[in-house]
Amino acid sequence: MSKKHSVFLQFLFITLLIIIFSGCRSIVIEKEVDSYMATRGKNNSFNGSILIAQGDKVLVSKGYGMANYEHEVYNNSNTKFRIGSITKQFTAMAILILQEKGILNISDNIDQYIPNCPESWNEITIHHLLTHSSGIPNFTSFPEYTEIMTKKHSLLQIMSIFMNRSLEFTPGNAFSYSNSGYIVLGHIIEKVSNMKYDDFLSEHIFEKIGMVNTGYDHNEEIIKNRASGYTHGGLKNADYIHMSIPHAAGALYTIVEDLYLWDRSLYTEKIVKKESITSMFTPHIGFYGYGWEIYESKSISKRVEHGGGINGFSSYIRRYIDDDLVLIILSNDEGQCFSVLPDITHIVKKYLQNQP
Repeated sequence: MSKKHSVFLQFLFITLLIIIFSGCRSIVIEKEVDSYMATRGKNNSFNGSILIAQGDKVLVSKGYGMANYEHEVYNNSNTKFRIGSITKQFTAMAILILQEKGILNISDNIDQYIPNCPESWNEITIHHLLTHSSGIPNFTSFPEYTEIMTKKHSLLQIMSIFMNRSLEFTPGNAFSYSNSGYIVLGHIIEKVSNMKYDDFLSEHIFEKIGMVNTGYDHNEEIIKNRASGYTHGGLKNADYIHMSIPHAAGALYTIVEDLYLWDRSLYTEKIVKKESITSMFTPHIGFYGYGWEIYESKSISKRVEHGGGINGFSSYIRRYIDDDLVLIILSNDEGQCFSVLPDITHIVKKYLQNQP
């Protein structure tokens, strides 16, 4: 046997070992997640779907618990969940798309886009809205919100709820999470594009990357495989919310597989250029970028993430950039996503530590 042939056989053997070892690790992480979720399922403490993937390899993609208790329908990887504030990253992307088209600039003052704009808003820019640094108070924290959320509103009607309230601080001087700011962004998107918010996202984001199971969760529409929303471990139906209320701050639904497509697209220029992606994942005020929280230091892998919560649902997407790994948890029960997140994160970290 020639030396060249021997080297080639060694290469094949090592490659085969890597493939086998990688497959074994995939099986292990799936078993660990299944084992953990089985213990949660005994007391109805998790209803939802989980996806874990590294690069182009999906390690886990499964549903757990019930999508609908009354009809005994179980969750699976194609179950559709409301995702609440994860919607914000798609709103932010829409703004970046419009900027690349030259239709607006994130440094623009918003008074040029808002009818009867309050004088106190004159110094607020689109950048301030994206980074929760506008000072506009969060209308979902108002005492009257529980009544507001049950009724259909236009965007301008929602904006009128908080337009005449005093700003919490001078724009750009602090961070305060505000759904109100993202409602205003939804209005700007519709105004400058001459399209409905959901139509714009469908054409410029979802259709481009194959997110066929994602959309705006209009109450009146029949949406196949949509989960029902619960509280208290599925023991109570969630309070009703008219989906005109969350709009660009939290009105989307999706499946874990579609969010994985979204994750993969963010490593490419399929939607916007690299410069726009970089601006999205740059912390501008504290830890917040454009629709994402960003965490990085010398001791940890760069992590970009965001959670969501809306009546009957909770959600989380966490992307480990340096490891090209994504963790997605969607639940049709309030708070359950956040209760399993630490333990599922522990499983993921152990998986990463054991990589060759």
